[in-house]
Amino acid sequence: MPHLYKKKAQGRTYWYLRETAREGRKVRVKWQKYLGTPETLLAKLEKAETDRKPLKIRSEEFGSIFMANELEKVIDTIGIVDSIVPGNKREKGPSVGEYFFYAWVNRLIEPKSKNMIGTWFSRTAIDTLRRVNTQELTSKRYWDKWDRVSREQIEAIGKAFFERVWKVRKREPECVLFETTNYYSYMASETESELFERGYSKDGKHHLRQVGLALLVDTGSRLPLFYREYSGNEHDSQFFNRIIDEMFGVLCGFNNTKQRLTVVFDRGMNSEDNVAFIDDHRRIHFITTYSTYFAEDLAAMDLKHFSPLTIRHN
Repeated sequence: MPHLYKKKAQGRTYWYLRETAREGRKVRVKWQKYLGTPETLLAKLEKAETDRKPLKIRSEEFGSIFMANELEKVIDTIGIVDSIVPGNKREKGPSVGEYFFYAWVNRLIEPKSKNMIGTWFSRTAIDTLRRVNTQELTSKRYWDKWDRVSREQIEAIGKAFFERVWKVRKREPECVLFETTNYYSYMASETESELFERGYSKDGKHHLRQVGLALLVDTGSRLPLFYREYSGNEHDSQFFNRIIDEMFGVLCGFNNTKQRLTVVFDRGMNSEDNVAFIDDHRRIHFITTYSTYFAEDLAAMDLKHFSPLTIRHN
């Protein structure tokens, strides 16, 4: 708990409000705020009593930060990343895993640029939960850490993350949703990139470079099972065909005890090869939308010939 701390220097007394925590045999200071000398404290108190209003009110984000920190205790993204991207003895400040943690917490609550993330955290109560100097959360430090992470390590981190999530979740999925989207960027044309290309933009920003993102989600828990990024100019059905083996390997791995598993995807992934591949899996069923190009007779039929069908959830 916070407590008053008195410090003497050159015959004068200074008061602080601080909180400490024991780590092994040592006691470290979690945070400390300077209050003033006895004279300045008395002057502030007298002024507050005269004005009948507080000298200063400060509001800090706490609830969402606390919940994110509790989630981290369960998933341990810091431990996952640091086990795959180890630090070195001369490294100071937050580890690579901790930088990952601060990035996803900010993205979860109120996304900011890497340049503003330190300022954002300084306005929260993060220092009551974790020992961090928010001035170290700079854009330059983020990219210095990020440059140490290879493509292979990113894939290993993703795999370990999903395994941890489903180890905690324990209940295996029965119905999953596969969806793709794209995110546009203001990246300059001359900037080299393997992923950011101009293509069909779902936001109508066809003149901007974009990256595609695919996500496989359990409909029951809404938790992710698998993701992949892909080039912004690659068609959804082509991408689906390219990763379908890998994705179904993940599905079968999660579905050891279930006899049936249903995959739901939209018409963007439809192609004869993709549908035939799924249809060959006896344990895996699918639901998809169908382009009227493949069902002209049904599209031309009057609606009076159709009736709603009630089915059990999932």
